[in-house]
Amino acid sequence: MLRPQRHRTGVWRLRLAVPRALRDACYQLYGSRYELIANLHTRDYREARLRAAPAEDMLRQKLEVARKHSAGMPARLSDRQIAVLAGVICGRELATLAEIPGNAAGGRNLAEPPRNRLDGPDDTPGLRKADLDNATALLIEHGFVPDNDAVRRVAETVWRARVLAARLMVERVDGRWRPGENGVRYPALDQTRSAAGISGAVASLDAVLSGWAADRGWTVDMKPKPHVLYDYIRVVERIAGFVGHRDVCRIDKAEVVKWKAELQSKGRHAGTIRHIMSCCRALWGWGIRHGFLSGPNIWDGLIPPPAKHGVRGVRPFTDAEAARLLVSARAERGFLRWAAWLLCGTGARISEVAQLVREDVCQLEGIIVIRITDEPAGDGTLRTVKTAASRRTIPIHSALIHEGFLEYVRSIPPGTTLWADLPPDRNHGSRGVTASRVFGQWVRRLGLTDTRLSPAHSLRHRWVDVARAARMHLEIRSAISGHSARRDESAGYGAGMGSMIAILAEAMESVKMPDVR
Repeated sequence: MLRPQRHRTGVWRLRLAVPRALRDACYQLYGSRYELIANLHTRDYREARLRAAPAEDMLRQKLEVARKHSAGMPARLSDRQIAVLAGVICGRELATLAEIPGNAAGGRNLAEPPRNRLDGPDDTPGLRKADLDNATALLIEHGFVPDNDAVRRVAETVWRARVLAARLMVERVDGRWRPGENGVRYPALDQTRSAAGISGAVASLDAVLSGWAADRGWTVDMKPKPHVLYDYIRVVERIAGFVGHRDVCRIDKAEVVKWKAELQSKGRHAGTIRHIMSCCRALWGWGIRHGFLSGPNIWDGLIPPPAKHGVRGVRPFTDAEAARLLVSARAERGFLRWAAWLLCGTGARISEVAQLVREDVCQLEGIIVIRITDEPAGDGTLRTVKTAASRRTIPIHSALIHEGFLEYVRSIPPGTTLWADLPPDRNHGSRGVTASRVFGQWVRRLGLTDTRLSPAHSLRHRWVDVARAARMHLEIRSAISGHSARRDESAGYGAGMGSMIAILAEAMESVKMPDVR
């Protein structure tokens, strides 16, 4: 769920990032490529929270329309669907006019202008830009792609709906009320189904999963699959197997409570059950926001609470333990020869180290650096980053150069991975999954079996602690480690500390490496 953010004017608003695959479509439809923004029109945070849910629904509906537009799916509205949309506008016009105070003459004056734009009830209206814009907004609101034909047809029909509303209002201010006129003229909108209902979408687990994935720029059948998408697909198959069907509307709370009890009876770890049910809650939330389901979310209140850890669940390696890893690595080859050295000397994540190719180790401003990026690799291997701040350039510590890492890099053919002995994971196409398993098993074989030690991540924790001990500035430390460090507004100004390679290199040398002499 999106949280309201305060604009510099003091007004609260919602901001929704646009997935990379939908950026061109969003730019064509809304004139915004990287994010969609909804103004909540209030400076009161409590009021902003109340307005956030419908505003978020609107933003996500826009993304769904962009997905259809990107996939080349035209609106293809039937005459009945257009009449439904016209009835929505007619009802809104009547509701608005009915609330205007004043005498009959005043009400008649307010109702006359739209009617006067037609010479007769059956003439084609002379549509203005505002009429076309209103039709476009109405189509998007109800989940249709606003192609030229749909916009024109809806604009003409909606115009006549507004004229009908004006005529009915004139009669009402004269005391001639005819309840139900709107319902007689136009089919009613089914309030239990939104745009998806109008367009006849199938309320299946697969449709909800596909829509959820499309919001992130993915398709269910893409290969390789991102780790998160793979998890969600497995969760969908699990619940479909339990209930025996794929109709999302038929799954009720009693069934999911029974499924949870079955998982617990089979001895599933509480963390696993929590992950499975968190995925389901996210899918059902998407389905509710997009009209496939009606609220409330049946998964609310069912997710097991997280385990209570101490203040710090993972402890860093001590200098002696880190030195043990580095010395042991000298007896290895390939990935295990350099993984511990890179993790200890850069503070990087193991997934970032695992996806390096030869060209990521380069010279910049006379300084040897490592580039962490999600740009496609030459061999087609999937490369990802955790956050936008994770894309960075890290100066290499001199200890790595003295150890001979650059000689190893020069031995690798151009355009290939640094780790030929580290195959990509079959499901995700990522070397990060394989790297975590291989490195973790190696660390445990060395006798470092403390459960508070995370084999790779504890080296990252150690690097941060050592950087603190060197009194490294927070912004510099975060530029190297890939954390955001958004403690104040100025952190987002300028090109950022990550562009100041010489300063980063000087700071990197202040980080003390373990003594391995």
